[in-house]
Amino acid sequence: TQTQVAQQQALSDKQKAELVAAQAQLAELSAQQAQLERAKAEIATLSAQQDELTRAQQQIAQLTAERAQLEQARAQVAQLSNEKQQLLAETAKIAQLTAEKNALKAEAGKVAVLESEMGALAAAKAQAEADRAEMAKLAGERATLLQRVAALEADKDAMEKALSGMAPAAGGAPQIAAAIPTGGSRAVSSFAHAQEANVTAPSAIQTAAVEQQRIVPRDAVIKAEPLAPQMPRGPQAAAPMALAPAVEAATTGGTSLMDSNAVTRLLQQAGIQAQGGVQTEKTSAQMVSYSWDTGTVYGTAEQQPMGGMGQFETMVQAYLSKTGERCTGDFGAIPGMTEDRDGARVATYEIACIMPDGAGASAAIVFHAQDGLFTAIAHEAAMDGMDIAMDVRDAVFTSLLQTKLASR
Repeated sequence: TQTQVAQQQALSDKQKAELVAAQAQLAELSAQQAQLERAKAEIATLSAQQDELTRAQQQIAQLTAERAQLEQARAQVAQLSNEKQQLLAETAKIAQLTAEKNALKAEAGKVAVLESEMGALAAAKAQAEADRAEMAKLAGERATLLQRVAALEADKDAMEKALSGMAPAAGGAPQIAAAIPTGGSRAVSSFAHAQEANVTAPSAIQTAAVEQQRIVPRDAVIKAEPLAPQMPRGPQAAAPMALAPAVEAATTGGTSLMDSNAVTRLLQQAGIQAQGGVQTEKTSAQMVSYSWDTGTVYGTAEQQPMGGMGQFETMVQAYLSKTGERCTGDFGAIPGMTEDRDGARVATYEIACIMPDGAGASAAIVFHAQDGLFTAIAHEAAMDGMDIAMDVRDAVFTSLLQTKLASR
């Protein structure tokens, strides 16, 4: 029994020890379970953190992508801004080029007009050259006819003197007398025909001017004083005729007439150098006149009031008629260019006075009307200097078309 008790006691101790061990294990297991729970909690926390990290990484990736897109968009905006600036610059350049193109078109139009005017001037000058050659040819024919007439008259006088000292034979004198006038009449008729041809140079003289282009007989005298004393002339100048003032015109109610400074400015603009300056010949409320000498041509200018543009042709023809009366030889006038622009009218003429010996003088004239004023500007030279006078006249013509003739 004691053995059993001892056994039981030993068993009980063993069980106690096992129980203690089990309790220890249980405590350990509890601790491990607690650790496991903590580990699970940590794992859950780590999982949550991993999820958050994953989400954060996803957000970072998304933000990185969005940032890349923004950078790309910013680059595109910068590029578009640059392109916009380039477009604005190109637009401004296009506008400038368009303005330059329009300006060039305007200049081209002006050039075309000037070329047309130059063509008209060249054609008119060529026509004037042809007319002048025709006049020179007619002058030569006239001189030949004059010599023939003089020879026939000398023969007639000699024959009449011879007949006066001879006894008339039956039927002889009437036959000789009849023969002499016949030849003389033919010569006079030919001379008259030459005079008519000289006046009506068919290729240039217009109907309106023919009435004023008449021949003055050799023995005619100058019926009026020259406009101004003749100034010294250059080697090509001559003065067998005096340029006449046009007819008196009615006052225009205080219109100012040009002064010598206005004439000087016009000549300078035309490139004409007046030796010794412009001289005042006459000045009044109704008429002013000036003169100058270039060394090769002698120039005059006069201005007076004009009632209206309808009087222009009348005053031109009166000027030509008065000048023709002062020619002691054969007088001719050839009209040239006429142009109306900006309320002004400009016309040109070439005139010539041919003496019986073939010498003579010529003049190129510009007639100008504007603002109730009539102006005549002439340049005179010997026959061989007509080209120079015409060139000077053409320069004045061009200047008058480009600028208004200033008054004082």
